[in-house]
Amino acid sequence: MHSGPGRVWRITGSPGRLHAHIAGTMGRAHVRMLCDTGAFCNCISGAFYNKHLASVASLDKTHHQQNLVAASGASLSTIGKVNANFKIGGSTFSADFFVVDHLTHDVILGVEFFERTDTLLDYKLKRLSLHSGAINTSFYGHGPHPYSVYLPENPDPS
Repeated sequence: MHSGPGRVWRITGSPGRLHAHIAGTMGRAHVRMLCDTGAFCNCISGAFYNKHLASVASLDKTHHQQNLVAASGASLSTIGKVNANFKIGGSTFSADFFVVDHLTHDVILGVEFFERTDTLLDYKLKRLSLHSGAINTSFYGHGPHPYSVYLPENPDPS
């Protein structure tokens, strides 16, 4: 549904099917990481932290009241911040993660990580490239990716 020039053009689809996940390791655990281009920061679930990282990565509790909001609009309860090492595609990375109670994903990689590592998500080839293509790994989602993008008939190139 779209109309005249200067309007906001709607992108529709099934958001649950457009997510990209990559496999990695954190601590000694294999982990499925959500690549979330809508998240400004990296997050890790409190349960995953307690089970796999508490013994090797100390929690900075000065960040326990960080105001984070989920895509649904719900407030997220943070219990601190941790710097953790993890592996993707055989390479080791380090990043700061907010530790969030009752997070629905074990690990969420956000824009902070993607910008710092020059990440490219290629949905057509289902590949994630880091450091301008020096490191590549496949990602997986939730089946096919049906979506439609509505654009004006004569888009303004400026």
